[in-house]
Amino acid sequence: MIAIIKGDIIASRKLPDQEKWLLPLKNLLASWGDTPKDWELVWGDFFQIEIPAPENVLKKAFEIKALVKKIEPVDERKKLVQLMLEWLLV
Repeated sequence: MIAIIKGDIIASRKLPDQEKWLLPLKNLLASWGDTPKDWELVWGDFFQIEIPAPENVLKKAFEIKALVKKIEPVDERKKLVQLMLEWLLV
C-alpha cells in the first residue's frame, strides 16, 4: 500500500521571488524521493508525492505544511479527503 500527498500552493504568484518557496519545497520533496518517479511539481504550484510507507503520510504532510507556513503570504491547501481516499484505494 502507498499514500499520495497532493497540494496546491495558494497565493504563490503574489511573491515576487518564486524561488523563495519553490527551492525549499523541491529540496524537501527531493529528500524523500526522485522526480518524476516519486514526486512532481506541475502547473507551477501544484505538487504530488508518493509515500511508500502510509504510516508516515501524516508526518510528511505536517512537514510540508510547516515548511510552507514559514513563507508568507504563501499557504497550501491539503486535499485531505482526496488524500485519504487515495490512501485507501491505492
